[in-house]
Amino acid sequence: MFQRPHQLLTEFARHGYESYFCPANPANNPEVYGIKQVDENLYLCGDMNLLRDEENPILYITHPRDWNTIGKFKLPFVLYDVIDDIRVFWTFSESAEDMRSYDRLLTKNADVITTTALKLFYDKRKQRSDTILVPNGADFLHFSQKITREEVPPDISILKQEGRPIVGYYGAMARWLDYDLINHMARERPDWNIVLIGMDFDGTMKALEILPNIHYLGEKKYRDLPAYLSLFDVATIPFRIDRITVSTNPIKMYEYMSAGKPVVTTDIPETHRYRYIQTASTQQEFVDEVDRALAYGQRRRYREKLKETGKRAAWKNRFKDMDNVIKRKIESESSVYSVNPDIIIDGIESDNEYRFVREETIRFPRYIRKTFPIYEDKDRKLWLAKKCKNH
Repeated sequence: MFQRPHQLLTEFARHGYESYFCPANPANNPEVYGIKQVDENLYLCGDMNLLRDEENPILYITHPRDWNTIGKFKLPFVLYDVIDDIRVFWTFSESAEDMRSYDRLLTKNADVITTTALKLFYDKRKQRSDTILVPNGADFLHFSQKITREEVPPDISILKQEGRPIVGYYGAMARWLDYDLINHMARERPDWNIVLIGMDFDGTMKALEILPNIHYLGEKKYRDLPAYLSLFDVATIPFRIDRITVSTNPIKMYEYMSAGKPVVTTDIPETHRYRYIQTASTQQEFVDEVDRALAYGQRRRYREKLKETGKRAAWKNRFKDMDNVIKRKIESESSVYSVNPDIIIDGIESDNEYRFVREETIRFPRYIRKTFPIYEDKDRKLWLAKKCKNH
């Protein structure tokens, strides 16, 4: 599925930026060799080392571990986009202390810090008063498109033909999903079809009970999600409430709203900001809110309000916010970006590969023309943008 870095990069490309996706570890991506154009201004690059000679890049970092990648490039401008609670990254090979260390270094030294959720925003503001909030969004045109009967996949179409309401969820089937809640909902409302779509991320799906009205349809391609979503009567986000999910700004809630679907969530703080989303604090409240949402979904005006909210959160608007943040920083102090000689990127002092010194004041142009995003496997994502003069 497309996530925030992919969506923002696509918007940069649409707005005239020459943009590149590159694996940080080319050995893990043998299918990409050299540089291949996939769309206007959008490229796949098989090896980030092909871009190492680019000077003055903007590095867009979402994973703390990518601190170690900064030293590969010349005179970078670092944008640290905090998209999740730091605990999300502890499941990888590095220790919790490593992640905290990388996060501290990025928080101290990044030129711009953005966050997706208010809790992350307030946490970072304690360390960096210039932190900016840029919430997630949706590809509004993709999810608001009209779906014909012929476009609806048969595995969900056959469920719709039963005449029972479809209460759906798509996304990772992972530890942050409240399987007990899903089981409870299925038992309480045997006349609902509970449809789950997404990959079994960490093997936690075994917590699902085998019930006749729970239907797991597997992982689907991003391009097919609107067709599946079109048959949801209510779209849900049944997350567990813990230290990670209270810092989550779910992309799917914007996608659900863009499709005009009633949304019911557990008590995720970020959902409270939207009037037309129903939230629940207990299992029974969740079932009751779905009952109400089924009724609300019959109202055309209600569906229109949901779509209006989704449209305001379109990725093109989030791109504008991000672009403006970068430009304001670069244009500050009379269009001169003064590099602080005390900020030396040396996250791993024993490894000279990651040490470099920014030794001069760099005058940047008024507008940025190139972006070079980089992403790594799974949740390691990084993109890179080059500043160059207008011609």
